[in-house]
Amino acid sequence: MKKFLLTELRALTKAVLLSLVLCLFAGTVVNLSSLPETLLAPLGKIIFILTLVTGSFYSSKSYGNKGLIRGINMGLLFFIALLLVNTALQNVSGNLTSLLWPLCQCLVFGGIGGVLGITFRK
Repeated sequence: MKKFLLTELRALTKAVLLSLVLCLFAGTVVNLSSLPETLLAPLGKIIFILTLVTGSFYSSKSYGNKGLIRGINMGLLFFIALLLVNTALQNVSGNLTSLLWPLCQCLVFGGIGGVLGITFRK
């Protein structure tokens, strides 16, 4: 159980750090160039997908088995972390239907990252 939590937290930390670095990079590029600020929303979605797949990839690669389950688990942990941060920063009470789409995205892209982690583990 301890190894499970340690590996999952390490993967989650790597995903969050990657997300922060990519967000800072995207914001800097858009700010310093002539690119429109409307480009930030699609970049945010791409960064979200990349970090989720990367975290799930690392998690399942560390274990070496059950990639889909490990990836979905990582997607769920990522969703919970995003929900906690969003609630703490914005203090918004959302309804259940507005949370279903991000939850589905986290589970799907987490599963994809988990399967890729098992596929490319060698």
